[in-house]
Amino acid sequence: MSQKSVIYLKDYTVPAFLVETVDLRFELDATATCVESVLRMRRNPKASPDQLMLVWA
Repeated sequence: MSQKSVIYLKDYTVPAFLVETVDLRFELDATATCVESVLRMRRNPKASPDQLMLVWA
């Protein structure tokens, strides 16, 4: 079993982007389920400029 790591408040950094809304749509079927997600995001003015990278997994 892997050992849990400790995360300290001093190590926290504000996120570069803030998620304002999340809309989810589900199509349920006996053999497959389709999920569509729409996120409305904006840059966090309290964070340093950063790029937003979306990864399809």
